[in-house]
Amino acid sequence: MRATFAVLLLVCLGCGGNQPPKVAKASFKPNKETTYITEPVDADGYLDYESALNERLRGKITPVTNANVLLWQAMGPKPEGKEPHADYWKWLQAERPADGRKYFVGRQFFLTSRGVEGSGDAFNERDGRLNARPWTAKDEPDFAAWLEANERPLALVEKASQRAEYYYPLVPRNEDGSRGVLIDSPLPSLQKVREVADALVKRAMLNIGEGKFDEAWRDLLTLHRLGRLVGKGGTLIEQLIGFAFDGMACRADITFLGRANLTSKQAQQYGAELHKLLPMPNLADKVDLCERLTILDIIQFTHKYGFDSLGKTGTGKPPVAPDAATQALLRQLDWDTIFSTANPTFDRAVGALKQPDRASRLREWGKVESDLREQRRQLGDNTDVRKAIQDGGPIDKVASEKVGKILITLLFPAVNKVLPSPDRLVQNHRNLQLAFALAAYRSDNGKYPPNLADLVPKYVAMVAPDLYSGKPLIYKPTGAGYLLYSVGENGEDDGGATYGDDPPGNDLVVRMK
Repeated sequence: MRATFAVLLLVCLGCGGNQPPKVAKASFKPNKETTYITEPVDADGYLDYESALNERLRGKITPVTNANVLLWQAMGPKPEGKEPHADYWKWLQAERPADGRKYFVGRQFFLTSRGVEGSGDAFNERDGRLNARPWTAKDEPDFAAWLEANERPLALVEKASQRAEYYYPLVPRNEDGSRGVLIDSPLPSLQKVREVADALVKRAMLNIGEGKFDEAWRDLLTLHRLGRLVGKGGTLIEQLIGFAFDGMACRADITFLGRANLTSKQAQQYGAELHKLLPMPNLADKVDLCERLTILDIIQFTHKYGFDSLGKTGTGKPPVAPDAATQALLRQLDWDTIFSTANPTFDRAVGALKQPDRASRLREWGKVESDLREQRRQLGDNTDVRKAIQDGGPIDKVASEKVGKILITLLFPAVNKVLPSPDRLVQNHRNLQLAFALAAYRSDNGKYPPNLADLVPKYVAMVAPDLYSGKPLIYKPTGAGYLLYSVGENGEDDGGATYGDDPPGNDLVVRMK
């Protein structure tokens, strides 16, 4: 993506560069409409977006309230073989975890050390089964040994999940230690956190298989909490991971309900614990702060080092200032105008994402997307910009605005990947609340009710409609069990079929047999 972006800019703008001694001073005026932040600013007039973002993300979070501090203590200083820059620990306000302790051991590494093949189709199928159905240590002694080896770090993860806050510093550094651009901020522990989530699901399934239902529920509740905490990170990636963790836990919750044979008191207690979970952070907040500052930081980076330097982001190589001729061309651009093209797009996107109901949110977001597509189409012909630059100027405000639009249309974050997730989480939890209420009803009455309305008011205060259709959820008692489902994002009744069925469907399903 970065390479393509650099090529497009070079084609559009015709800028090149070598290695001059010094970058030019900033030619823009920091304010809310252009740079969005106005400090900290260095001697050359460039803004410190890294510090501004981290100060806002950290806020009043301390090491005592920050779940991420305990997660690092569970995973160790080098979760992916390379540890963060020293400045990461300064922002985190925590000491680097010491070497030599028993940290979380990855599944593949552990199994390979025991002579077990840890890859390939057969292994992946076996691995997936352990997440989807109960099992015992006798069935899978190697996986059980892996979970036992990780008992201490998983205990720390459970403790971390009980904290109220989560702050993950964004600290991009080049190979020489110099500051990079925010979009290149490494997230070295998140892959390991994914393995931790996988371990929690597998251990829950192990505990279900061995009849240790209290322990299983603790693991599932830990995963729900962990998802919400990781989702509090500044980036869309962290929010995606948070939604994924909660989805994993929701699927396992249904398996738990099908095997645990809960008493009415237990079912109501567990349902209440789900209801008390922290809300997943708002997607609009990610776009408004982290994604906005990331794009503005790239625009500043372009002003400072030239358009061709964008193709070198992500390489770890420190940027170099463009030659004098390129700097002269860059100075002709109206950078206040370039900056000011980004913020209105972000303001509109944030406004769309903050709409209170799904229909309004999708409608307004559709308008933002449509305008971005049209903007890309209109920017296809950049003859006027290229000619102005090649002729040595002058470059007018219209051309500068076009440059700004090129940047924002090419760099705007992929919100679409996350957009469906908040509604899916809400509906999954509505389904689960009813599933626990149905379990309590069955414990009290020896069978499931004929209608969801029979749960009101003893087991639930109300039965909310399907978020996607606005109609009642579909509930079908089936002898000793039931089928409960929402029609899902496509708005169509697929008969209770999900993406894993043949043929696949889009419904969000709770099925008890």
